[in-house]
Amino acid sequence: FHEVGAMDSIADFVVFALLVDHLGIATMSCSRVPVGAGTVRTQHGILPLPAPATARLLEGFETVAVPARIETVTPTGAAIVATLCRDDSRPAHATITGTGTGLGTATVPDRPNALRVLRLEPVEPGPPGRSDHAGGGAGEEARVVSVLECSIDDLDPRVYGRVTDLLLGAGALDVFTTPIQMKKQRPGTLLTVLARPADEAELTRIVLTETSTLGVRHRTESRTVLDRRVVTVDTPWGEVEVKLGLLDDVVVNASPEYDECLVLAAEAGVPVKTVLATAHAAALEHLSPADRGSDSAGAQQ
Repeated sequence: FHEVGAMDSIADFVVFALLVDHLGIATMSCSRVPVGAGTVRTQHGILPLPAPATARLLEGFETVAVPARIETVTPTGAAIVATLCRDDSRPAHATITGTGTGLGTATVPDRPNALRVLRLEPVEPGPPGRSDHAGGGAGEEARVVSVLECSIDDLDPRVYGRVTDLLLGAGALDVFTTPIQMKKQRPGTLLTVLARPADEAELTRIVLTETSTLGVRHRTESRTVLDRRVVTVDTPWGEVEVKLGLLDDVVVNASPEYDECLVLAAEAGVPVKTVLATAHAAALEHLSPADRGSDSAGAQQ
């Protein structure tokens, strides 16, 4: 078993850990573990397959026999699986956001000698008859989000801006605060963070290290979001990007980019609300009949 401590095995562990951290993987699962037959030559002599260390590490895992007399699972691979894939955490509904495939050099009868990894983002199924994939024309998409919350009554209020910037910079979908009443009639603040499940661990770390809270509550919720499209419109003061929200391929929302409108308003010396309204009207004016829908009611801001 000490062969797992060899340099190549250590390199495998370190690189794998770095990749998991870099990709922000929250949970891992695996299919049935393929187990070969025969023997393998080691520093301790010839051993049966699966090797004793591999068999010990895979205790409790479901395996499937492979009709090949080769080592299909090494102690290194078994150690990674045993450490990170204990729970069957595969989501019932998910979007594939990445794939990776590694090929071995040995020949395996009836099947490729390959290992495939899928990166998944959990999603909630939409209403019957609706497509749930992004940009698929359904116009509506329900996704799972992690909600992190903590109640704070002893933090310098000036710190919240810094915390918000750090959380958003680390991938938070939204960060907001709510005034609350806490024990002993103390006024406090409820800090809420919306996050992708894969970002939950890092965002929790930021909250715990940057605020005075002693704990963070976690829960999972589903949200419904519109399909989105960005268009650029001309105004008397310059170009502005407008984000369109679509439901069933019909534009139901139009939101000009505020920062761009603010810059144009400052340069021209006009109220920013004027630039916002003009950009919004220009976006609606250029909608196609299909974008407007059969009722041609237009979009709401």
